[in-house]
Amino acid sequence: MDEALVRERVREMLATRQLPAGDTVKLWAGPSMGKPCTICGETIRTATEYELDFAAPVVTLLLHPRCYAIWNEERRRGTSTSAEEVL
Repeated sequence: MDEALVRERVREMLATRQLPAGDTVKLWAGPSMGKPCTICGETIRTATEYELDFAAPVVTLLLHPRCYAIWNEERRRGTSTSAEEVL
């Protein structure tokens, strides 16, 4: 999946609360276990996968490094946009 599609999917999943926008309780980076990425659905075949654990609601995400980077950018962008609108 190309970057623009991943970014669009992340925005949609954040807007519909299918992805958390808050900070993780734990973040692990380690060898890929060959499971599907929570965001793009493709098997994580890269050498590294990210595992993100959240407390409320309790959820674990498995992400490609690229999908993690896009999620992190978009969730922060959403937070900063909201803060700017309040000012």
